Amino acid sequence: TSSVHCVAMCGPIVSLLQKSAPKNQVFFLHQSGRLFSYLLMGIFLASLGKGANSFGSLVEIQNIAGILSILMIIMIGFQYLVRGKNINAFS
Repeated sequence: TSSVHCVAMCGPIVSLLQKSAPKNQVFFLHQSGRLFSYLLMGIFLASLGKGANSFGSLVEIQNIAGILSILMIIMIGFQYLVRGKNINAFS
């Protein structure tokens, strides 16, 4: 769910802003490195996307990705109905 994603990805960064004691220097360095690596990955993927646009229309690939996404959502929903609320979507 999206709330779990927010807690896992952004929670440590937010808690970093609330910590100010010197003993948290390792925590600060870890979270700063994490934030910097997200920044680099974003720049890299954005440049890949810009390069992909130069090849022309990618409508076929977008359609296939959309169909695969819908099928994945349907499969997860079916597992939710069959197994109940406590499921692991990738098992």
